[in-house]
Amino acid sequence: PYTNKPEWKFTVRPSFELADSTLDMLLAKTELADETWIEFDLETFIHSKHIRCVGLSWSVEEAICIPVTDGYADYWEPEQEAYLI
Repeated sequence: PYTNKPEWKFTVRPSFELADSTLDMLLAKTELADETWIEFDLETFIHSKHIRCVGLSWSVEEAICIPVTDGYADYWEPEQEAYLI
């Protein structure tokens, strides 16, 4: 058993508003500090070159997974996806 188990704050399948506000928060972090740690991960489908989701973490306990596709369909409306990118 963990004695000092962290309180994970992982967001999966966020709303557009939450994805947008998280990206804004991360951008602000980079503008306020000389150095900012952000981990970046792209997940793809095994048999294609299509991006499934983008993972970002900014601490050991905090991360977000922003989907690009939901199975074989786009997750976002085209305007929303373009805005987030």
